[in-house]
Amino acid sequence: MRRIFPVIAAIGLAGFGVARAETAPKSLSEAGRALYGHIVGQLDTMSAPDASLRHGPIAIDEGGTGFHVVIPDVAMTLAEGGTIRLGTIEADLTPEGPDVYDVALTLPRLITVADETGAEIGHATVGESSFTGTWAPVTGGYLDQKLRLADVVVTFPDSGFEARAVLAAYEAALTPSNDSKVTGPSAFLLDGLSISDGQGHEIVRLGSLAGTSAVRALDRAAMLKLNQGFAALGEAGQPNADGTPAAPLDLSFLPTALGDIIADASTDVTLENLTIMDPTGAGGVIIDRLGLASDVTDLDGELARLHLSYRHDGLQATGEAASPLVPDVVNLEINVERLPAARLYVMAVAAGAMAAVAPDATGSQALAQLPALFAQSATEVKIGALDLAMAGAKLYGSGTIAGDPNATGGVVGGFTLFASGLESAIATLTANPEDAEAQQAGFFLSLLQSLGAPETAADGAPVLAYRVALDPAGNHTLNGQNLGELFSGMAGGEPGATP
Repeated sequence: MRRIFPVIAAIGLAGFGVARAETAPKSLSEAGRALYGHIVGQLDTMSAPDASLRHGPIAIDEGGTGFHVVIPDVAMTLAEGGTIRLGTIEADLTPEGPDVYDVALTLPRLITVADETGAEIGHATVGESSFTGTWAPVTGGYLDQKLRLADVVVTFPDSGFEARAVLAAYEAALTPSNDSKVTGPSAFLLDGLSISDGQGHEIVRLGSLAGTSAVRALDRAAMLKLNQGFAALGEAGQPNADGTPAAPLDLSFLPTALGDIIADASTDVTLENLTIMDPTGAGGVIIDRLGLASDVTDLDGELARLHLSYRHDGLQATGEAASPLVPDVVNLEINVERLPAARLYVMAVAAGAMAAVAPDATGSQALAQLPALFAQSATEVKIGALDLAMAGAKLYGSGTIAGDPNATGGVVGGFTLFASGLESAIATLTANPEDAEAQQAGFFLSLLQSLGAPETAADGAPVLAYRVALDPAGNHTLNGQNLGELFSGMAGGEPGATP
């Protein structure tokens, strides 16, 4: 399953690169020869270090206002010796402009998987499928596209492994710009997934996984070059067969700046009704809903903006997986303003290059530069929400940390946390003396409880407050008390002594 779905998608969604020097049939018109070259280029880029694509002779039939393309015997040979056979792929292409085609693709209904001996070990069937799109190979691939696979079943009979999906779909609407970059939204959906093991036990059940994304000024050719470069790094760095040192790592695939690849990017993913079960019946994990979103903008400028959020509700662990440490609710939201992404990228590349030539090197030198960098940029990190519910305790807070070139240490800010239900949570966590992790968590909550300041929440409920502040002089305080003095006193030291 891990290999089959990417191959299906690649046939319809790939389209990077430039054609190899292959000769098109002489019977084709000039337009037909151009199309042949584009197809060869697309197929060529679908080979990777751990997999290579092969196929029979490409046939193009010219008639009416378009072309009918047949690519027979399409197969992906894997590095470990196995093969994924897709069979014959057919497509109708209608020219809509210079090097732009409307495409209707006929996808395979049966895909087989063979081992290194050629013997079939598994297969995938697709009940219904469709793919349409607008293909612009010169600008990096598809623009508008719609892929739909219904009633998908992946089976490996010898092991008994089986995966079923009611629907898998992908849709995108991208617009090219003058510099061969693309901008626009996309969306995907996986509905009704079920995975069973060799004994017929359902081990994974998923209601739905849906997501949307959007990009601005994405250079897909540069992205492909980056992906291929990182893949090649996995093969590099090993000593040669004769024991001589390997050649230096080639990092020329890296862009000079993040903005060379993309300017803005956003994703929003939602998972609903996921159940993961132990096949022995010992227990499992259930999640009612999980959401993850990210949004980064202005990577092509001096300072970028970043938004991250995560939330899950209804997380339960049963049987042997059950633990009072499982947080049934987590909610986190972070916004970063004036992020020096371009300079951070340069620092990361320099640190990576140093690690490549000196494996024992640490990132401490690069980390030491961050406060000054954030201070110069007046970077602001705002934690809009931090909510946690676990073992009956509830914690919620918010705060802001900002770079300040006039502050000692280059950073100022504060964070306020409120907690309730700590006493009952401590009792729950420490009830089992043999659970070392729960005992440690209980001790931590006991320490947290001792440091809180009693207050009354807006709804009248009693809470413990924790107001942490970092002032321009570099002083750290908790509820107005110097943290150095506080921890020194807790450790039995002299007031004012460094902890």
